[in-house]
Amino acid sequence: MIRRLATLLLGAVVILAVGVLGGFIHTDTVDVAKRSFDSLITAEQSAPPPATAAGSPDRAHGDIAALLQHVRVVDTVTEVDGYERSCRKNKACVFGKAWTDDSAAPLSHNGCDTRNDVLRQQLTQVITDPQSRGCKVLSGVLDPDPYTGEVIDFRKGSTSGDVEIDHVFPLEQSWHSGASVWPLAKRVQFANDPANLLAVDGGRNSAKGSKPISEWLPSNSAYVCSYIARYLEVAQAYELPITAADKATAEHTC
Repeated sequence: MIRRLATLLLGAVVILAVGVLGGFIHTDTVDVAKRSFDSLITAEQSAPPPATAAGSPDRAHGDIAALLQHVRVVDTVTEVDGYERSCRKNKACVFGKAWTDDSAAPLSHNGCDTRNDVLRQQLTQVITDPQSRGCKVLSGVLDPDPYTGEVIDFRKGSTSGDVEIDHVFPLEQSWHSGASVWPLAKRVQFANDPANLLAVDGGRNSAKGSKPISEWLPSNSAYVCSYIARYLEVAQAYELPITAADKATAEHTC
């Protein structure tokens, strides 16, 4: 919208300039128009990015069919030893430090951890800590939560656990599906890739655990196919296989 207004205003400035040259319009009028134009451009450049529509209307069924044509399907996924998310002493830390800003994922190296990056993107009415240079989210609203369809108020400290960041394609599932042979840097990228991250109800995230789509789907029916599509998009992007049961779930559900 601002771009369109700016274009119209710029055209007006050109017309005014022609008027000045012809002696029909005073130069002060051009100055006012130019200042308005500059203000619009500044407002557009400083405006925050739009929030991710995590709870937006469900995907068309055709999206699912197209995605299923591009993902590898296997009968089963064999469990691979060695998965350990924790980075505490003597722990494997196979996906790197949680929510690190040091990865090849989008939004990394911006001086803010991944969790707060996702909260800022996906919550509305966000208030950040000014002492963190606008990084840490103090409060916001998840409207709606994609997994339940409910509205959740987030307050750092008091209700932090009400909103968690979920890996749509679970880390443990990815480990068994092929990530175990990836270099560490790729696993760290995967763990912090916003394409695979959703701010969601903390209880539903815990209930989901590491389950694939054949074993868990959101209770919010309006988001189920979007969730499946996102799962498949991540699988395709990282060349992770899905199981025959996952494929059947996607086909029968969407």
